[in-house]
Amino acid sequence: MSILDLSVTGGHTAPGEDGGGILNTGALVLTRVTIRGNSTGDGPPATDGGAGGGVFSSGGTLSIADSTVTGNVTGSGGPWARVGTGGFAGSGGNGGGIGVRQGTLTVERSSVGGNRTGNGGDSSAAPGAEGDSWAHGGYGGGIWSTQRTTGTDSAVCDNTAGDGGTGGPVGSSPSGSAGHGGPGGNGGGAYVAGTATFTHSMLCRNSSGGAGTGGSGTARGYDGNAGDGGGLWTGSGMATLADTTITDNRTGSPGTVRPGTPGSGGGIYDHTGDLTVTGGRLARNRSGRDGGGVGLHSTRKRPVAHFRITGAKITGNLAGGNGGGIAVSSVHDTAAHVLADSVVTGNTAARGGGIHLGSGNTVQLDHDTIGGNRPDDCVPPGCGGSR
Repeated sequence: MSILDLSVTGGHTAPGEDGGGILNTGALVLTRVTIRGNSTGDGPPATDGGAGGGVFSSGGTLSIADSTVTGNVTGSGGPWARVGTGGFAGSGGNGGGIGVRQGTLTVERSSVGGNRTGNGGDSSAAPGAEGDSWAHGGYGGGIWSTQRTTGTDSAVCDNTAGDGGTGGPVGSSPSGSAGHGGPGGNGGGAYVAGTATFTHSMLCRNSSGGAGTGGSGTARGYDGNAGDGGGLWTGSGMATLADTTITDNRTGSPGTVRPGTPGSGGGIYDHTGDLTVTGGRLARNRSGRDGGGVGLHSTRKRPVAHFRITGAKITGNLAGGNGGGIAVSSVHDTAAHVLADSVVTGNTAARGGGIHLGSGNTVQLDHDTIGGNRPDDCVPPGCGGSR
């Protein structure tokens, strides 16, 4: 089915249902379509919010060209309200602008901007709850996809993933304890669990979700963890970026009273997948923890996840922990990552201002410019390679 030259606005689903503006279960092509100001319903109690605030596609193919997806919102998770028993509230709906489950997504010459996913469900009305909330903010403020995703000549900017849910307060029983807050949503701009390819595109000014607040009382719960991947979160597939600009993205707040773990990967967070970057720029991205520009974390044994970055400029990024420009923590890594013909300058972190490598990790450096990073250029010194 093809839809051309149409505006889809003001749609809203029933509680917990998907597809605020458009719901697709087949093959759908959208050309010169504006999808604006649609929303999915909040989840019923202990149920997730609806996915795909603008458009949701399940089990089919979705192609979007010369179109705009803006100002759409997914529902928040439903609350957990049972008194005196542990449990979980629902999570925020995934895919503020576009949500794709078990299907493919192609976006060409289009803008996905100003969308937001819902927050995790609120457990604050459940005194005596033994369990934690753990209801996460919705993933993928702009785009959420579980399969192959391709973006060409497109912009994914100014999107936000939802915050984690609030934990339940301390109850009246001696064994009662407050619930912890839920984690913030991953992937402020885009969350892709499958193969991701972005070419001549831009991911800018996106934010992953902040931590949910821990339950109140004398034994207050911990705040949740902040979401990872301010601009882009990629999972078990291969992520390929060519001549793509990733700027001014950030991870959400980890909380302020009993903070959880800050988010990693201000520009890109790669989780157990392979990452290839050719050309382009990663600049002025911020993470609370590791990898202001790029954070790669993997516990996978075979095949081991690696990055290859060629001809890229990684400048002016900031990490609160390790690796202002690049941070790598690949537990089973035995072969070198590759950084070639690239510039890593003016980045800042607590350790490894330019590049930080975890124990046993190495990087092969080939005609790179690495300098002017604070407090140092590489941890370990020289980054286990030669320039």
